[in-house]
Amino acid sequence: MEEILLIIIAVLGVIVAYFAWRVADQMPDIAFRLSEIQRDMATVARKASEPAPAPVVQAAPARELAEPQTAAVPAPSQPMPARARGRGRAVMLPNGQKRIDYIRDRYYKEGVSRSDIRKEINQIMADANIDDKIQYQIVFAATKDPADPRDNPAPRRRQGAAAAEAGTGAEDAATDTAPAGDADTGAAPESDDTRGNF
Repeated sequence: MEEILLIIIAVLGVIVAYFAWRVADQMPDIAFRLSEIQRDMATVARKASEPAPAPVVQAAPARELAEPQTAAVPAPSQPMPARARGRGRAVMLPNGQKRIDYIRDRYYKEGVSRSDIRKEINQIMADANIDDKIQYQIVFAATKDPADPRDNPAPRRRQGAAAAEAGTGAEDAATDTAPAGDADTGAAPESDDTRGNF
């Protein structure tokens, strides 16, 4: 029993000696950090005791009679600025042409690609010192119809009516050719198309 106590005391002595050695090894570093903290605190105290610099006050300029200022609105013959965006406003190019007309003329009539049209418009704006680059989506939105929408005044309305008419006709034909049971339970024709068949 005494031997076990001696072993425990010896182990504890080694542990205490190790920690004492580590603390002694770290003392210079701790002392250096404490001196840095004291120096920083002295700097803060010195700056706090210095008087704050007086603010510089500039004399206000003499008041002039204020004339009513009106927003600069371009004359009708001048093109709209490139940044004038909003519903109902046509964005104009520096030469006075509507941007959408330029895009559609180049795409539908001359067959220029959308990306080339975008590059041309950005170059036109850069040549006029206007920092306004358009995105590809603007050109795509102006040319997404298969045919020039200016040639056909209401293509979407007619297309929608034709699609609705064709849809009801197709439904009537499907119900007429279906077996006597439910129209949805008819056997589907087999095909070589395996999409969706995982």
